[in-house]
Amino acid sequence: MVALNLQHVYDAQAYLKSAGIKSVVTGDVGLAYHGVDVAIFNLELCVPDVDRVHAAKLLQARKTQYRTLPDLDEPDFYHPYKKGASRCQIRSVSPAFELHIVSDKALGMNLDAIDCEESKADTSQMHPEIRDLCHGVSNKVLSSITWTRLSAFVNGWLQLAVLHHGEETQLIFLMEAERLMDASRIDQTWCMKHIDDEERLSIATQLVRKND
Repeated sequence: MVALNLQHVYDAQAYLKSAGIKSVVTGDVGLAYHGVDVAIFNLELCVPDVDRVHAAKLLQARKTQYRTLPDLDEPDFYHPYKKGASRCQIRSVSPAFELHIVSDKALGMNLDAIDCEESKADTSQMHPEIRDLCHGVSNKVLSSITWTRLSAFVNGWLQLAVLHHGEETQLIFLMEAERLMDASRIDQTWCMKHIDDEERLSIATQLVRKND
């Protein structure tokens, strides 16, 4: 048994890629990659909505690597977007650690319409939470992991905030957007360049002003 590291991320993505399924790292690990101070409780991969069920079955079929768990029908308060997410346990990791497969639609994104961002091979530039996951992992593997581009990640949370306007969950999506924007020191100039939707831009502008 070993602790979670980015080799496990690479392996899962490689299995999906071999089947022609695009995936990006989101969740706790994805947030930490972009500099957010967050404790890592599970590994989350985002795939196109049409591929989510197939992706889960592909991983769960690798019974020596993964143990199938029930879908996440009742996510915790801070992760409402995970309702219905597929889950499995990574057998080689101790203590027990889960891999969640969520759809891009659930995260307000469209993976077919965005570019994916390759990992930074220079671990010295990574957030401490991510550097801890790099021990014993080759630079070749690190540079092959596909992460969510910052602009797509931020726009996804903002889109969910727009879609759930006035609902209790809107506050959660605003919080996630704000954490990403704050960690990456996003300013109004960045927003004008990377956010092309009027409603999302309005929310982002409010968040920028709040942190000025």
